[in-house]
Amino acid sequence: LDAYYSRLHLSDISNLAPILQLLKLDAANFTMPYKHSAYQISNSCDEPSLETTACNTILFGEKIKGYNTDFKGFEHIADRLALTEDSKVLLIGAGNTAITVLKVLSKFKCKVDIINRNISNIYKLQNFYNNINKVNNLNISKNYDLIINTSPNLDFIAEIINQIEATSIVDFNYTNPTLYKAVKAYENYIGGLELLILQALHSFSIFSENIFGRKDVFAGTTAKEIIASMENKAARKKNIALVGFTGVGKSFISKILSQSLNMKYYSIDDIIEAKAGKSIKEIFYLYGESRFREYESEVIQEIQGANNLIIDTGAGICQNIDNIKLLKNIAFNIFIISDIENVWNRVDKASKPVVANMNFNDFNSLYFHRLNNYFKCSDMIFYNNYRIEDSASQLKEQLVSYLC
Repeated sequence: LDAYYSRLHLSDISNLAPILQLLKLDAANFTMPYKHSAYQISNSCDEPSLETTACNTILFGEKIKGYNTDFKGFEHIADRLALTEDSKVLLIGAGNTAITVLKVLSKFKCKVDIINRNISNIYKLQNFYNNINKVNNLNISKNYDLIINTSPNLDFIAEIINQIEATSIVDFNYTNPTLYKAVKAYENYIGGLELLILQALHSFSIFSENIFGRKDVFAGTTAKEIIASMENKAARKKNIALVGFTGVGKSFISKILSQSLNMKYYSIDDIIEAKAGKSIKEIFYLYGESRFREYESEVIQEIQGANNLIIDTGAGICQNIDNIKLLKNIAFNIFIISDIENVWNRVDKASKPVVANMNFNDFNSLYFHRLNNYFKCSDMIFYNNYRIEDSASQLKEQLVSYLC
């Protein structure tokens, strides 16, 4: 499919509207804690979304359409487990994912024990399913047919979870799964990665059918096949590169990150000036933009195999498809975005040869002309609309997780 898929770091749901304007997305997936917010911005929703007041899949167009493919993914698992009304279930956590779980379980009419750090959230769940029983560390059972974890951590039940046995366990946590280590004994384990991929198969089927008119993209594909194919593709890149339009803060953020992450700052523009013995403006004036783009490609090729770099790229580096391939080969690429009007007002246009003689409309058009290539290069998208120090701190948290 002629499409790109990337990850957007969203720190504040109030930023969603300007971010959508900057990215011109056709579709998106939402993770916790934004699934209820996705439901709220949707103009129309599928039935599971309406029942759970949560969406994880959105199609943008004249109207925003919301879907809950978590429902479909877990429904597949529940059917496989052959639950009955006599099945004894423990549900850990009481957030939006728990609502989806309860809606699926309701068709089996089984009784559900729920334990959560915040007791008040459990009462809210009774609006969605009344066959539930609130339990705590003192009155929890020691044996279940099924334990389902929807909580990001198990600290609040650490004292008792290792005393419980289960026939099956299902853990929605795919970033740090610990349920399989904590439960005393079990026969069947279904992890968060499989659940993630099951819902993704439904999400991408919605994308491919509605955007491209393709209904056969995932015919016959199973989650386990996809997991097996991922095993050799998980190597972490040893460098970090920042890409994006002029004036979005790449250089400032790169320098702060290089110090805080103990990585070497590497400016492609600085290296080009050293190679040419001339400033960027002089290179453009004497040789033109095409020669400058050649310099960019040469510099990226020279650092293939390098390690521990924070790479500060030029604003036009992604215009060349070969540069994108080279950057993807050596670095985890972060596409920095910022409100175009703010960028226009703060950037020193006289020092930027490409935009020096532009008006705002031309400046804005140039950004959207380059948008697809920025997106294609990105492994993560980061919205910089704060103080540079705050943005760098937020980004550092994400990169520490990635690098470690």
